[in-house]
Amino acid sequence: MLLSACLIVKNEAEVLPRCLQSLQGVADEIVLVDTGSIDQTQEIARRFGAKIFELPWSQHFGQTRNFALAQAQADWIFSIDADEWLTPAAGLTLKAHLRVAAPAIYALKWQQHPALPWSQKAVLFPNHRGVAYLGRVHELPWDAFGQLAFALLPEMTLSHAPTSSPLSPSKIANYRELLQQDLTHSNPLERFHALRHWAQSELMLHSDRAAEEALLQAWALVPQLPLACRLWGASVLDSLLFLACEARDEAAYTHWRQVYALHYPESEKLRQLPENWNTIQ
Repeated sequence: MLLSACLIVKNEAEVLPRCLQSLQGVADEIVLVDTGSIDQTQEIARRFGAKIFELPWSQHFGQTRNFALAQAQADWIFSIDADEWLTPAAGLTLKAHLRVAAPAIYALKWQQHPALPWSQKAVLFPNHRGVAYLGRVHELPWDAFGQLAFALLPEMTLSHAPTSSPLSPSKIANYRELLQQDLTHSNPLERFHALRHWAQSELMLHSDRAAEEALLQAWALVPQLPLACRLWGASVLDSLLFLACEARDEAAYTHWRQVYALHYPESEKLRQLPENWNTIQ
């Protein structure tokens, strides 16, 4: 088998048919892990030929996704959520890509919410190569051995229609409850991941001082991260620079830009950061 589509679900009967229909003729198998549905989710999944596994919810998205990966048999993994789908054109492009793809962790164009800008989401990677999900929430696939590069497939879009906004107070509160459990994690990488996203939630709550504190803790952990993950420190510096601009703090902006230049001298983002504070007033 070439491609395993992997999902984790709970009570997704309303949106699941669109997702599973889009995988027909694209995925060689569909691995669906149900964490406690009481609606028609499993009945719909059976109708589309999915392999269904039940797993009690552990309050850990990363571990649940890793359980799904362990059930997959194909050479490639395509991780997808029930509120996401592939258009027919995207499905054809994906199949064509896999026939010639070099091993890597690939991201597709993706929009978290219609009110937010387009970004990207890492969802495609080789199976049986040590790739696993990191993070209790806001989980992402990574290669602990540092052998697989990250790459963007700009010609391919993963369609997404979320049922709730990521900016809704209830969703922010739920995710913060999960993140808080890992703010003191013994593993520096897990702690870094939690702190980085905790800071983002503080920014959404307009708590700039608390966000800065979490970002400084995350930045202090960067030297302890695996080499393959140290580039992630650039996202922390991005947020610290944003806070400096918000506070109109010239000294902080100058400092963090110098840190950026020291640690990520080849970054395209660095070239976009003005050296002269006066040019960003």
